Amino acid sequence: MTGHFEYDLPFRGEEFSYLPLEVAWQERPVCPPTQHLPQPTAPYFEGKLHDKKKEWEATSEYKMLQTLVASNPEFSRARKIFGIALGSMRATTEINRQNSTAQYCLLQSMGELIAKAAQSNEICCFAQDPDLSPPVIEALSNIGIQTIDDPQAFLDLDDTSVVITSAPNIPVMQIVTDLARPVAIMWHPPSENDKNILT
Repeated sequence: MTGHFEYDLPFRGEEFSYLPLEVAWQERPVCPPTQHLPQPTAPYFEGKLHDKKKEWEATSEYKMLQTLVASNPEFSRARKIFGIALGSMRATTEINRQNSTAQYCLLQSMGELIAKAAQSNEICCFAQDPDLSPPVIEALSNIGIQTIDDPQAFLDLDDTSVVITSAPNIPVMQIVTDLARPVAIMWHPPSENDKNILT
């Protein structure tokens, strides 16, 4: 009689006595399931970080950052650099994967530049993002970035911190400024148009 009974859909109630018709369809996945495919390992992500860092260090923006950190004595008192909501490096789109990788390279570079400016080996880099997977966590650890669970970054913030965040889906700026007065905040606000931050 109708697709309603043909597809064995549940009874909907009295309202269907007035118009006992219902549009029904079958969903078919466009792409096959990917759970069975091998997942990238830590060396894969570490290689991506290495390649992106070489690309980043060749840019004029990196040279500007070098000059800024070296010439501003405020950076010398920084001891902790927090990367908050920098992404998983495993996004579904290439542009988001590239941007996330670049942001972790920026976090690593800030640690190196501040350590050089402060002449200190006590500079620590931390990453907080709930989407980080074990292979990415291992890769970040291998380049000197410790991962911490939410909300530890906010709890550890103080006036010797530097905060880096890019297009977060949580109010990072508002939380940070309520809790501390960091040495610096590098913030890229959320945007409808995703652009590669290295271009």
